[in-house]
Amino acid sequence: MPTRCSFQSVRVSHRASWIGLLLAVMVHQSVWAQTLPLEIHEWSVWVTEVNQTQLNAVGGYPSAMPGLVDTFRSRKAEPDHPDVAPLSVITFSGPPTDPVDVLLRMTSGRFVGQWPEAETKNNRLAWHDLKLNTEPGDATLGFVPEDHWFVKARQLDVLHVLHGARAERFIAYDPELNVSLALRVEGGPDKYKLYNSGKYPLKDVLMVAPASGGQRIGWLDDLPASKKAQAADKTGTAKEATAKDDANDSRKATGAAAVNAVANVLQAVTGSAGSANGDSAANSAEKTSAKSDADKADATPSDPPVEIEMTGPLDEAQLQAKAIAPLRQHLIAAGLKESEADLLLSMYSNAFFHSAEPVLLARLPQATIDDLLPLEVDPDTAKISRVALVMVFKIDPQIRDQVKTLVAQLADNSYEKREQAEARLRDLGRMAVPALKEAAKSSDPEQVMRAERLLIRQGEKLDGK
Repeated sequence: MPTRCSFQSVRVSHRASWIGLLLAVMVHQSVWAQTLPLEIHEWSVWVTEVNQTQLNAVGGYPSAMPGLVDTFRSRKAEPDHPDVAPLSVITFSGPPTDPVDVLLRMTSGRFVGQWPEAETKNNRLAWHDLKLNTEPGDATLGFVPEDHWFVKARQLDVLHVLHGARAERFIAYDPELNVSLALRVEGGPDKYKLYNSGKYPLKDVLMVAPASGGQRIGWLDDLPASKKAQAADKTGTAKEATAKDDANDSRKATGAAAVNAVANVLQAVTGSAGSANGDSAANSAEKTSAKSDADKADATPSDPPVEIEMTGPLDEAQLQAKAIAPLRQHLIAAGLKESEADLLLSMYSNAFFHSAEPVLLARLPQATIDDLLPLEVDPDTAKISRVALVMVFKIDPQIRDQVKTLVAQLADNSYEKREQAEARLRDLGRMAVPALKEAAKSSDPEQVMRAERLLIRQGEKLDGK
């Protein structure tokens, strides 16, 4: 009998230990769930052209937003421009949280549209008191057509974003940035040389070129930034900081003499016309920096090129295996959920891989995105992953030869040829700027007139005018 009691005591004690362990695990899991960080994922697809001074230029690409969203963009693609709509999307994952504030700033450019509506001021978007929950509650969804990407985005496995009376599973915005990637491509069609004359490195660089029987692709893991451009950027940043410091001093000074003295300092530091407003000097520098970076793309590159080998023509199955699937994995590795990467690719794969002209696709590192579009979240404990893919058109080296021919035709004896050449050069945009500057020095008045007209359209200042 004593032995039986001893055995039962051990069994009860053993059972109690398991119950205690189970309770401890349950408590630990509960606490762990409550302390999970909020995860914020952002993905973007931006568009530009070689020598273009902007990403997502309003005049070049249609809006990705539905009719319920106000936007400065056209709803339709412009003739002779790629039918690709720039877009940035932010999602939230994790446990439901107290109200969250999201502030998005732009260093140079403007916001073209956003959803839900945000407070806008001085190149800023602010969403205040966002409620993040697993259910939409009483909030309503805005109406969109059944085939719109909003419908697919509303199926993502992420939190609902409640903003006033509206609910979505995302925040969307459309930026136009005064940024040039300063890229140049030479060679082809079996091997290309890529020159990056800009200050931003590129990741997961994918070149796609149409060919008989399929698409040819080439892949680079990294395309480094220009060391010269990065060094110049550091110098320029220091000068701008000095200009702003001097401007702040000028605001404290009294009397016209003090203001003029500071203006002289600003002129010496920035090389701009004298102004006692350091912010204006810095803003002027930002507006011109994109243009100077674009000009670098057509100038003789100082940094050595990186070669990219092209495959033979790939059919759809091969394209899926060698390009689409690897790109998907890189997007996920960069921080996106599988469902988010799938949504992005479902929207843009056709543009990425079936363009009628060669396209270069590249991913911007998160540090670059943070530099261009600083993002602040309150509370600041959120884990943030940001991914941006940039599509670059007009990269075909043969276009430069075409530009030379077209510029020469501006002086052709045939009025029809002159008109056609000018129209085509207008479509080529900044690709034609260097050749047009040379044509503006021509002795032929017709060629000069047409070249100057095209340069003015691109925002170029004419010599002596």
